[in-house]
Amino acid sequence: MDNKRRVMQGAADASGSKRGQLAFEFMLIYSFFLLVFVAALFVISQRSAQEQLYAEGTFAKEVAMRFSDEITIAASIPNYEKNYTFPRTMRSMPYEVRIRGGLLELNYSIGKEIDIVYPLATSDVYLNSKNTSIETGEFDTSVGWALIRNIDGSVVISQ
Repeated sequence: MDNKRRVMQGAADASGSKRGQLAFEFMLIYSFFLLVFVAALFVISQRSAQEQLYAEGTFAKEVAMRFSDEITIAASIPNYEKNYTFPRTMRSMPYEVRIRGGLLELNYSIGKEIDIVYPLATSDVYLNSKNTSIETGEFDTSVGWALIRNIDGSVVISQ
């Protein structure tokens, strides 16, 4: 009878250790797939953030290019006049637009400073009564508009 008990107890112990090993293996496999899932989410979120930054950079370049093109058009057409509108913010943050020495500079911050510079067709630009060929003229971008005119061959911009 004692032998029978030992055999049954040994079988129960073997069955219990097999169940413990199976549970350990299951947790190991589960942890591995959980780690792979978290790593995939991290990679996807990083790529999405990079694409967002690229899209915002492209938008900022487009704003600067359009502004530069509008000044170029104004410089080439006598008596040109246009009420030009532009976005008040970039990524819900204020940004700066400056003109000096025939260059248009757009600056904004996304944790780091981003500067976009475009050449103008002329350096004969007056911004809010400042001669931008000798001093820096700065737009008030929160207004969202500017009046661009060609007066006697000079581009005059006022807000």
